[in-house]
Amino acid sequence: NRWFERNRAACGPPGLYTEEYDVGQRQLRGNLPQAFVHALMLETALALGQTDVG
Repeated sequence: NRWFERNRAACGPPGLYTEEYDVGQRQLRGNLPQAFVHALMLETALALGQTDVG
C-alpha cells in the first residue's frame, strides 16, 4: 500500500502520468499519458481495496 501511494503521488497536476522517467535527472519526461499506466493504477486500487475489506 505504501508503494501504491508513492506511485499515485507521482502524477502531474492534472492527475496524469508521463510516458517516461529520466533516471539520471530524476524527472518525469514526456507529455502524453500512457493508458496502460492509468488502467493498472485503477486495477491496483481495486485490488488493494478488496484486500482491506476482508
